[in-house]
This record gives sequence, C-alpha cells and structure tokens, in this order.
Amino acid sequence: MSPALTESEVVNSLSSESYHPYGNCPESHAWDPECLEDNVLDDVWGGSLEGRNQTSNIKWARKKLLMNIQDYGWGFEQNITEIGAATSNQQVKARFAMRAYLIHHALGFKRVNFYELASSPSGLGFVDENSQTPLIPYTAIKTFMKDISGISVFPVESEPLELPSVIEYNGSYPLTAVPIIGRSSILETKNSVLFVTWQRTWTTGSWVTMSSPPAASATIQLPDGFIARRAWNLITREDVPITQDGNNVVYNIADDPVMLQIHYECLEADLYKDNTINFNDYSILSRNWLE
Repeated sequence: MSPALTESEVVNSLSSESYHPYGNCPESHAWDPECLEDNVLDDVWGGSLEGRNQTSNIKWARKKLLMNIQDYGWGFEQNITEIGAATSNQQVKARFAMRAYLIHHALGFKRVNFYELASSPSGLGFVDENSQTPLIPYTAIKTFMKDISGISVFPVESEPLELPSVIEYNGSYPLTAVPIIGRSSILETKNSVLFVTWQRTWTTGSWVTMSSPPAASATIQLPDGFIARRAWNLITREDVPITQDGNNVVYNIADDPVMLQIHYECLEADLYKDNTINFNDYSILSRNWLE
C-alpha cells in the first residue's frame, strides 16, 4: 500500500479546494454539521437539510476533510469561489447573497466569493455595469462587513461557551441561526454576539420568485448577564422591534436575515471596556462632561 501523503506534499501541490454551490436557493448544498460528522462516508447524504440538494458532492468532500483531520491531524482550506442568483429583484438577490455568505462561513468555508461584481441589473452582479451604481446586494454586504468589524477582536474562550439559543419559534419554514462572536477591545473579558436568524425558505419551483413567508415570532434565550441592544434586518437595514423579559428576547423573523446585537450587561456603562464599572469609567465620564 502506498504511504499516505504528508501535509507538506499536499500544500506544495495545491492551496485549497474550491466549490461553486449554485442552486435554487442559498442553502441548496448546505447540511446539518452534527449529522455530517456522525454519519459514515457512504451516508453523508443523511445530513442534508429539508428541501435541499440531497446528493451534493460538497457534503462528501467536507466529510473526507473531517476524516483526514481526524486520522492525520491536518486538512486544507475549502472555499466558495462562485455563488449568486440572477434576478432583477435586487432585494431577493441580496437575500440570496447574505444567506449564502452566512451559511457557508458557518459550515467552515474560509472564503466566500460572489459571482459577479458588475452586470446588467437583471444578472448576478452587485453593481450596474452601465451606470456603475451599487445595487442592494452590494450595500447589504458592505454594511454587514461594517457591523461585524465592531467585534473583530478574537473571542475569549469560555466553558461552556456563552451563546444565545432559540427556545420558541412558530414559523412556516425551519429557522437557521448563526452566532457571530467577538470583542470590540482586547480589554474586554466577555464576548459580544451578533445572532443572525432567518426562515430557511425553499421550494421545488423558483426560489427567486416565491413569496416571502409571514414574519414569525421567535424567542431567544440569552446567557445570564447578557442583554440585547437592538435587532435589524440585514437587507433593508430597518430596525426590528424587540421585547426583552429577563433573559428572553422576542422578535419577528421572515426570510431576510435579522441580526440581534447582544453584549454583557455592564458594558452599557463600561466606558473603559474592561467589563467592570470602576474609577476608569467615571474618569472618562467626568472628562467628557467637563468638555
């Protein structure tokens, strides 16, 4: 039997595996990560999501990567180098792009590249190729990047990890939740979370022309000591009203991703960003008051 390839031999031959997961909906090639990890290689299709591409070979490639990491302790990057949806409805195009970006990063892909930057407004582009006018997908992704840049410092490890959870939901489609975790400063000892949720709509017809489902109520349970600051629609940028009662936050979600901003409670008055209220915070307050 030939010896297994070493990591150095592989990285000298290729830099990454790249995929083009085009499909009828943004999550066509996505999977349940726990099911994929638990199932054997010949049954990776059992990890498919309802209404999605059951036999997508991207699931098989991810399983092979996980097996290689388990057996040999290393693997190589897997990236998305093309994905998008062609439609003149710019909000739908932005919805597709945002959901595709979120789900594939959450599943472990290192990079997600869209196709394409510029085209006619009815094509896949984010910019009108004739007028050079940015379209809704461009603005949505750009402002989302600004949102997450506010917590770009690597998160603090904690056991158990302090994350929100969905405890009640009554929508028409499965609810997808993606937590984005980080800190705004290296001085913070608690993480902040941007918790993104959406109804994972799918259809056997055309996804880009299907009607959006009614907004459905969801109840999100926060970790002890955390509060929700606000929620907003990542496509329209409109605020989504929230109601907080103790650790529970209630708001409505349809098929546009909605982001809930969550942080440790003392941060409201923690001007010095050290997760405590102390002399440093009063000093900052006093200086600004005197100015």
